Amino acid sequence: MAIRVIPLGINGFFPSFGRHTMSVLALTGDEAFLLDAGTGVARLQEPHVADLVRPYRCLNVILSHYHLDHIVGLPYLSGVWKQGTVRIYAPGRPFVEADPVQTLSRFLAPPHFPVSLEDFPIPIEIVSVQDPLLKIGASSVRFRSQNHPGGSTGIRLDNAVAYVTDTTVEEATQTFVKGVRLLMHEVYLTDSEAKADEVERSRHSYPSPVAILARDAGVASLMPIHHNPRRPDDEIRKLVQDIKDLAGMDVWLPEEGRVYEVD
Repeated sequence: MAIRVIPLGINGFFPSFGRHTMSVLALTGDEAFLLDAGTGVARLQEPHVADLVRPYRCLNVILSHYHLDHIVGLPYLSGVWKQGTVRIYAPGRPFVEADPVQTLSRFLAPPHFPVSLEDFPIPIEIVSVQDPLLKIGASSVRFRSQNHPGGSTGIRLDNAVAYVTDTTVEEATQTFVKGVRLLMHEVYLTDSEAKADEVERSRHSYPSPVAILARDAGVASLMPIHHNPRRPDDEIRKLVQDIKDLAGMDVWLPEEGRVYEVD
């Protein structure tokens, strides 16, 4: 099954250098998926992105976890999605240490948002994710618990796309993403930054082990995501090239708003 992947935000923590925080649009023939809802959600109103999603009547938002750089764009949906229902697939235990409905009900309500979830300006549903496999339309969506403060969730859409962010490189991830066409894996640190900062190394990933994981998992392509907001674009290009040299495989430079075809 062919999927179009459009990165809307590729930063962690905060927007910078014209880049938004994490959100990735993935479009199949039947379903529109939004992987995380950082400030990149704002790009849904940009004309070329709006044209891509216009045929869809439901937006399936799949959250990896509840840190603000991954959910702060949820309120934006009331202004940028006007054509149907928003269905939020929100992880709970055992994936993360949070109750999905309780967490989102507190966030999408005063004083953080003018109205409560029940009065959200567009139709919105919350689906608690507690099982490792879910069917959304014709797509099989798999989930895996990851190492991160409070927990985070790896997401796999069929055999096309795996989305792995806010985690260290873990052996179990290799099995989870094995053979996928596109692996989107966070690379928040450089190797030297990871060596110098034990705390961040225990929370986030860096190039060398990501390259080895992608190569050994037999993925067709790798796209590094969730970049340090202090890292300028030229350093990201160098990071991508370094990973490509180490992995000996196809590594894609992430560009927000660009359409990537994944067959």
